[in-house]
Amino acid sequence: MTAKRKGIILAAVVAIVAAAALYLLAYTGSTTIPGFHFTGKDGVVAVRADRLMIEGGFFKHPVLENAYIDAHAGPKKAVTIDDLDLKDVFSKGRFSSFPGKGSIIEARPAAMKIYGGKDVAAQIFASELEIDLKHRRLTFRGTARILAGNTLLIADRLTFLPEEMSIEAEGFALQKPDKRVEGRSLKTNVLLDPVAIGQPDKE
Repeated sequence: MTAKRKGIILAAVVAIVAAAALYLLAYTGSTTIPGFHFTGKDGVVAVRADRLMIEGGFFKHPVLENAYIDAHAGPKKAVTIDDLDLKDVFSKGRFSSFPGKGSIIEARPAAMKIYGGKDVAAQIFASELEIDLKHRRLTFRGTARILAGNTLLIADRLTFLPEEMSIEAEGFALQKPDKRVEGRSLKTNVLLDPVAIGQPDKE
């Protein structure tokens, strides 16, 4: 092999290595946006956080730190669950301009308020939140709490389906003014009324 041919091969190898390095940098690098604010289409949902981190990986997974979410579910105070509607709010279309790729957004920790008019119909708090825009599902983990009126629900895990305004809880304690119920599973709506308890432990 001639020196010229060796030089061409070496140059080609260097070019391939450089291209691979740039590719890995592009797909595994991380981005941080401090003081993050986002408003979805039509202003129905707003998100703010101390910072947003887009972690490395092919899908550029976005993670919010100390997230606050406001969702406006109706024009008037919620008297019944029929007064609230969040259809299509937590969807890929509504979040199309949200930074990052993929359909998952995480928050650590997270606080969410659901409004009926100017009044807060329900509040949800958790150590961790996963927003699945593809399946339109919000999963709260780590001593998740939802407060609606004078009723408090605490659970190891809360799944909120905004299309149905429904809540599913695992490992829960439900506190009402006149009683407390604990159990393994529970289904209700975001106003915590009515409640269907699957496996109660005690009252």
